[in-house]
Amino acid sequence: MLGKDSIGMGFGMGFGILCAPIQDQLKEQGYILHNDNHHRKKTREQYMEDMRVAFNNLRVSGFLTESEADKVANRMIKYIAKHLKPTEGRGKNE
Repeated sequence: MLGKDSIGMGFGMGFGILCAPIQDQLKEQGYILHNDNHHRKKTREQYMEDMRVAFNNLRVSGFLTESEADKVANRMIKYIAKHLKPTEGRGKNE
């Protein structure tokens, strides 16, 4: 689960240390994270990238078991899926 994850929406997401930033992964697949009513100072993409880094720090440091890491990754995917928006010209890799 910590490598390439996908859900029914047809996108894949890697959260591992060696994976590309979330913004780049989404862009490559023709998506962005929608920022409607986003009250944070950061964009959703910046926010999720910070979460990915924190997730990896906790995993590598041994603070998350594999089952806990799987749960966190699933929650991150659900959050991303909820705020996913296709870009114009989506489908260059389809």
